[in-house]
Amino acid sequence: MESEISERNNIEYDSSSIDYGNDLRSSSDISMWENGKYIKVVVYDKEKDAKEITHYRLKDDELVNINSHPDIDFDSIEEKDPDYIEEKGKIIKQ
Repeated sequence: MESEISERNNIEYDSSSIDYGNDLRSSSDISMWENGKYIKVVVYDKEKDAKEITHYRLKDDELVNINSHPDIDFDSIEEKDPDYIEEKGKIIKQ
């Protein structure tokens, strides 16, 4: 599962508002629910006290951005304990 998680989390991040430096993984927190079906990525700006949160759903081995999706209540998903937690590149729970 760890190799699958590593592959899933090599996410191209195209945001002009966040400066994450040279290593996106060490500037991010990643949480997953339901065996990776739902994924939350929090990217921290290295210069400012800012962060950007993006929610994804794994569908057909592709990450689909589900921010503001009307049929997905991410708040209720986040109330459950995540299956996987990574904080700034360090695995906390797997």
